[in-house]
Amino acid sequence: MNPASLRKILLKALISSFAIVVVAGCADTTQLEKMNEEHQRRLGDVELRHAGELAEADRRADEKEAAALARRELEFFELRSKHAMALASMMSELHALAQRLKDVEAAAADAKDKDQRSLAALQAAIAERDARVQDLSARLNATKEDLAALEQRLAGAPTGPADVAPADPPPPAAGEVVIGDLPDLHGMVIDAVNDLIEVSLGTNDGLDKGMNLEVYRVAPEPKYLGRIVIVQVAEDRAVGRIVWEFKRGDIQRGDWVATRL
Repeated sequence: MNPASLRKILLKALISSFAIVVVAGCADTTQLEKMNEEHQRRLGDVELRHAGELAEADRRADEKEAAALARRELEFFELRSKHAMALASMMSELHALAQRLKDVEAAAADAKDKDQRSLAALQAAIAERDARVQDLSARLNATKEDLAALEQRLAGAPTGPADVAPADPPPPAAGEVVIGDLPDLHGMVIDAVNDLIEVSLGTNDGLDKGMNLEVYRVAPEPKYLGRIVIVQVAEDRAVGRIVWEFKRGDIQRGDWVATRL
């Protein structure tokens, strides 16, 4: 029970008690009625004032409650606005981070692709360089060997191939192509594989298919090695096959050849 209701009840009880006392002490009915009217008037005034006070109190309470509610609503609106702005800022940053991550991933993929292409090109270039180095090394070694052999032969070379001619030259083999008035040719063995011998003479030197070449060595000592018959000829080199009946030794790169001894 609120204080205003308690005051109203107490006031009514006090007035009722006062009325009883007055009635008991008064014998005149007219006077009693006047007192009762006065009592009712005063009671009405009191109730009216009390009702006004209650209405004012309620109004003030309603105003306070409305003001408090308005403040709470304003605070809630401000807080919600702050949260909405913070959320929008976070979403914007998140979107920017996602875009940056996407850009970084794209750049990384592009760089990886470029690196792979560059690596493949570099590996191809290295392989090509290694092949060229190997080829040049082989050619250099062959050139060194040829030069050493040539220097050795020049140091102890005889006056001509007649110095290594066999004592009794064998007759031509059966079916061998015999060409009269052969040019006096001298050359070198470039390569020897099984019974095929490559020499440094060709059509530019007057060599032709079917001609015979005598093979000899001048160092460390003069030696007749055998005969080859030309089976394939180009402008600056030719290939001959060993005539086994004339073979007197193993033919090697750097040996000498001539059309006649």
